[in-house]
Amino acid sequence: MRVGAFAFSHVWGRTILRGVVFAAVCDCADEVPIGFDAARYQALLGETIPVRIELKSTLPVGLFSYGLRLVYAPELGGVGGVSAISVPPELDFDGVLGPGARKEAGAGFGAVKGTVDFFASPARFYSGNLLAVFDLTCVRLGEYVLGLEIHRTIGPTETVFVRGDGVPLDDFVRFGTATLTVIPENRTGCLLLGGMIVLAVARLKLGLLSKRQVHV
Repeated sequence: MRVGAFAFSHVWGRTILRGVVFAAVCDCADEVPIGFDAARYQALLGETIPVRIELKSTLPVGLFSYGLRLVYAPELGGVGGVSAISVPPELDFDGVLGPGARKEAGAGFGAVKGTVDFFASPARFYSGNLLAVFDLTCVRLGEYVLGLEIHRTIGPTETVFVRGDGVPLDDFVRFGTATLTVIPENRTGCLLLGGMIVLAVARLKLGLLSKRQVHV
């Protein structure tokens, strides 16, 4: 009887544990929005502007690990190197490798992947909102869409976003987008305006000259 009671208790306990884990994971659904600090950015040609990536909701137990990839049309210019990527000090670690989040930059993207301090005792998980700042240098006029992706470095099945209690978040992350418009710098704009005025005056003089010749 005792054995049966123990077996029932053991099975029931495992069932409850699975239910709790399942519920915890389900609670994360649609609750991990990550996006930009602005829906639209504007920059002058040649200007470098900071673009902040933020967690739009708070994780009650904090964040253990993350990985972000900012993507855009290569023609924009964008992230000039890993020095143009910064993260909060609490997230500037690379797991068991210690200090220094992993950063990458290339044509059309900038990326960062890291963790909290793996060796901190007691463990301190990240409860802030700022995840990363990318400095974008704008080298061509136009309107560009900025997007975000999960940054994986060891294969498509790698789990990147993990809560402080070990719950994986990748399936529940929802990324936002933003628009960046690059406009002519003031000097260039003045030159264009001046050129248009000169052209208009020239056309006006040409028109008056033509009228005089007709009257003659």
